Amino acid sequence: MPARSMEIAVNTFVVAVIGFQANRTHLFHPEWHPHAKFHSIQLMVIAVVVSLTGLWLLWRPSPEPEVGALAALAIPLGVWGGEFVALFGPGTHPAPNPERPNTISFPGGVKIYGNLFFSGLMIVVAVGGYLLTRL
Repeated sequence: MPARSMEIAVNTFVVAVIGFQANRTHLFHPEWHPHAKFHSIQLMVIAVVVSLTGLWLLWRPSPEPEVGALAALAIPLGVWGGEFVALFGPGTHPAPNPERPNTISFPGGVKIYGNLFFSGLMIVVAVGGYLLTRL
């Protein structure tokens, strides 16, 4: 049985995706474009399916458990890392409303968009969980 830390990383992924999509700033925002809502629901379904796949990869009997752990790691890396890749898309912005950015302030006057901070944190949790399975 792999370390609980990787299971926590995979489960945190699905809860976070649904939590950040099914709320008043995204799916239930009255001014959100219908096509954006469509993709919001699509992302939530993908999160559930790939998370279940990741858990299956972690729990299944295998002569190579490290392969399951690596595949389970790829799930959150792909989704949360995609937030950073999306910054390079034409006309994209990390805030749901660029006029009122959702930034977090840090010492020294550093401001980071909340979703990018959380995405980075989820990457750290996933990589940390994977590294703990290697102990």
